[in-house]
Amino acid sequence: MHRALSEILVIKVSSAIGAEAGQRILAEVTESIRHVSPSDLGMIVVFDVSGIDLASTSFFKSSVLPLFQSARLSTEPGAQTMADAFGLPALNVFPVLAGARPEVEELADEIFGRRSFPLLSLKFDGEQNLAGGRLVGFLDEALAKTLRNWKENERHTAASLQEKFPDQGITQTAWSNRLNDLWRVRLLRRVRQGKAWIYQPIAKGVIYG
Repeated sequence: MHRALSEILVIKVSSAIGAEAGQRILAEVTESIRHVSPSDLGMIVVFDVSGIDLASTSFFKSSVLPLFQSARLSTEPGAQTMADAFGLPALNVFPVLAGARPEVEELADEIFGRRSFPLLSLKFDGEQNLAGGRLVGFLDEALAKTLRNWKENERHTAASLQEKFPDQGITQTAWSNRLNDLWRVRLLRRVRQGKAWIYQPIAKGVIYG
């Protein structure tokens, strides 16, 4: 089962044990994406694991991980043989977990951290909207600091970050590189306005370590 709310696709996970369960969820995700037209910002794909007590490595490696790799392919069109993509096409999506219990979150942290990838583990509020959470896996400290300094409801360009933090001595080009890196690892969404890219976080209230 899934529900699509504009640019958010929520997929309810009923079993997270084994590669077969992961492949079923991945097929459901890709089929659902075909029927929803995301904006240029891309689509947030939420793996709702709120009813899951246990998960296996093979489940993550056949569902969340390949979708993440497919999403990275969308930022690197020349990379046709990226490992762990399971033959998926490049999809402009932003995979996240939601409602993960500690044991499931710990497993995701291990799997993604081992590959030096980040993943957002978010929570649902009382109305089943994404509200807060934390980063699992791995993120370079400079990139994590950029997100920690990002205030709620802000949208930024490289120029606006340079203006906001003049004391950090970071050039506009360096800010641009940081923002692009965060977009490539699916932690920021972006849209072009004129000659500039405007970036915004996936969710509010996230703890980035």
